[in-house]
Amino acid sequence: MRTIVAALFLISLSSAHSEIAQKEVPPISDKAQGADKTKDNPTNQQTVTVGLPPAINVTVGGKLEMKTEQENTKGYQEASKLPEWLMALFTGCLVVVTGYLVYYTKKLWASTSTLVEDAKDTAKRQLRAYVLTQRFHIEEFIVGKPIRVTCAIVNRGQTPAREMVTHGWTAVHPYPIAEDQAFKVSDEEITSAAVCAPGDDDKGGVSISKTNLTTADVDNIQSGTHHLYVYALITYKDIFHETHTTETLASVGGAEFISAANSVVAAAVSTGKMAAIHIKWTYSKKHNRFD
Repeated sequence: MRTIVAALFLISLSSAHSEIAQKEVPPISDKAQGADKTKDNPTNQQTVTVGLPPAINVTVGGKLEMKTEQENTKGYQEASKLPEWLMALFTGCLVVVTGYLVYYTKKLWASTSTLVEDAKDTAKRQLRAYVLTQRFHIEEFIVGKPIRVTCAIVNRGQTPAREMVTHGWTAVHPYPIAEDQAFKVSDEEITSAAVCAPGDDDKGGVSISKTNLTTADVDNIQSGTHHLYVYALITYKDIFHETHTTETLASVGGAEFISAANSVVAAAVSTGKMAAIHIKWTYSKKHNRFD
């Protein structure tokens, strides 16, 4: 019995609650009329637009989207300025670095070319022939005869000297000789023309005076006013086909020389053969050179 009464009470309570809910919900026809009124009256359309949340959301959302796009465009423009500035700076730095690179490349190229040329010159200097004169000997020093002087020629280089030609000149001349004294040699004064191998000192040149030795020459040499001069001029070519010259001017004089010469001459009278006179020679500062 109690269960039936409780069920009836719940049913009646549910019906009352449904009726109250139906009264609170507006009729569908009213919503349609409101829509019609909105179409007829522009003022009501604005009111309805404000009143409806979807219209507000769409309008506000559109404005927000437009604002965001403007901000993005402005930010992109501001951000794009920074890379352009950096690019200009980078380009300037690149130009400077490239300029330095070009400068140092040219400098390196010039240095390399200089080193190559120096290496070639060094190789030539090391390999070429060097022809020098040494060991002058007086083979004949007798009054009334030409003076005869010989000298040894040696190649101190590492390669042969080719087309070697030696010119000689011998005379009694006032001492000291003038620094600007010119020595002229002619083809008649060529004493040898040969090839001189490296280390070869067997090649010799002979220089003979054009005039005979006189007693006055001997007296002048003994007093020291004159000296016996020997001038040698050697030309030759090296293996690089370059021509070189060796010039030598030596002199001897004084009482010591005449004494040694008289001893050799006296010995030659008894033996019939004159020995070489070994004496210390004086070399001129100007006319002694080689290239």
